[in-house]
Amino acid sequence: MRPRIAFAVLALTAFGTQARAQSARVEIVPTAGWLFPGDLARGPLGSALRAAHAPLLAGTAAVRIAGPVSLWGGVSFADSELELGLPLAGGVPLTDTRLIVLDAGIQLRGHGPAAPVLQLGLGSMHYRFATGLVDVRADNVVVSVAAGMDLAIAPGLALRFLARDWVGRFDSSDAIIVDLPARSAHNLALSAGLRLAL
Repeated sequence: MRPRIAFAVLALTAFGTQARAQSARVEIVPTAGWLFPGDLARGPLGSALRAAHAPLLAGTAAVRIAGPVSLWGGVSFADSELELGLPLAGGVPLTDTRLIVLDAGIQLRGHGPAAPVLQLGLGSMHYRFATGLVDVRADNVVVSVAAGMDLAIAPGLALRFLARDWVGRFDSSDAIIVDLPARSAHNLALSAGLRLAL
């Protein structure tokens, strides 16, 4: 009799966990990682203007609308430096740079203890260059593409590992008062965080 009771308890527990996972409609994901910005502009002899690699703090929220499909939105922040990349000298710091990205789009998420995650969206990457009395800002539209994995550690809680690429054209005339040819830049972010399912 007791084995049957124990089996029933385990079955109900498993069913409750499954039902909770299926009924979760909202997720919140705070993350931290590293940003690898692309070249903002390129000059002669292999020189380039770019933001230096920097730590990244981010957060996203998503609302499930049907099956594996959710609407998501996020904000990301990095405190970096604008640097001039030279072939032999490496990166020469020029000024402090802050990057803020606001983006949103569609998310596809699988099921199971190791659930794949795909995100596609649009957003705005905001640059702020500040040194002394100079405070210049620029905004650029970016396409956001991300792929990663959720590893479950408890009901409603998972570790999320994500690689994201923000692709956009940098408007140099707004930021550095020099009208250089616009170029597409890939800004890669690698991050890890906690997914909280509500």
